[in-house]
Amino acid sequence: MRSIRTLLKLATVIALIAHTNKVQATHLIGGNLGYTYVGETAPGSQVYRYIVYMQFYMNCGDDSNWSTLQEILSTNGGFMPVGVYPQNPGAPNANKPLLTIANLALVDSSYIIPDLPSGCTVGEGLCTQLGLLQGTVDLPLNFGGYHLYFQMNARNLSISNLFNPNNTGIGYYAFIPPPLLVNSSPIWLGDPTPLLCINDTSTFVNSATDPDGDQLIFSFETPYNSVDGGGGIINPPNVLPNDVPLVNYVPTFSVAQPFGPGGYAFINGATGLTQYQPTVQGNYVVAVEVKEYRNGVLIGRTRRDLQLQAVVCPPNDAPEAIIGQGNVYSVQAGSQLCFDLDFQDPER
Repeated sequence: MRSIRTLLKLATVIALIAHTNKVQATHLIGGNLGYTYVGETAPGSQVYRYIVYMQFYMNCGDDSNWSTLQEILSTNGGFMPVGVYPQNPGAPNANKPLLTIANLALVDSSYIIPDLPSGCTVGEGLCTQLGLLQGTVDLPLNFGGYHLYFQMNARNLSISNLFNPNNTGIGYYAFIPPPLLVNSSPIWLGDPTPLLCINDTSTFVNSATDPDGDQLIFSFETPYNSVDGGGGIINPPNVLPNDVPLVNYVPTFSVAQPFGPGGYAFINGATGLTQYQPTVQGNYVVAVEVKEYRNGVLIGRTRRDLQLQAVVCPPNDAPEAIIGQGNVYSVQAGSQLCFDLDFQDPER
């Protein structure tokens, strides 16, 4: 009888561990927050409406515990809760109390398919789902502006450059300047491509456009962590620390070296053009921040969280020249001759 009880206790513990791992390992790939200024709710009300939105990327492959974004949302009534925190102009470095929550609902979703050459099997089975979530929030006039913050836990166990990634959360953050300074956040262009080849340089456009015509400056930054622990979707904290928590890198990894020693990462501050060259196979987290400047003054910022997968790719053969019958030209000294050379890429 004692043996049976022991086995039952062991089975219960195993079941609880399996359940906890599913709750925590949400297989987040990245995302970002943004907002659109709508206007005053009524003339003279001094209450201003914003559309708050989130781009959310998740792993929907066979190794993911969640098959769809809709499945994750079903655990929280179909919403992603974003906390709104007023900035106190008299105490700009103080922690921020929660004012309200903007509940974002899914309005669109799609799947990102890697653009692979014909016959290439690298990246097969890689599945990334993109969800666009939106909600509205009405905010009273505040001369300090507002902070937006979303948190979720946890990241993936397989991340190579973060310390204890399966117990590390993810945070999305954006800042709204005072409503009288009418502003909408920059809009990121394109989707982050999660597939990189080791020992090869990959170039991506991590740029954005600004609906207000503000100057945009791009930079690599440390990704945000969650304030609270737990698993899955977490309600916004009642108090947002002035210093929003950041993830911890594994030693030898950093913002400047997200792929570790020997790797390469570059971003053009004016355009957002990024280049990556990992040297070791694995999953790596980076963050790109865009800052808005109006008349030389910083008015807003938002940070995009990305998970990049570095894989071993087959050798890329050089294009082959197409040799025809040829032509004979007579050219006088000092004159110019232009002709076309045709090549074909056997891998495309």
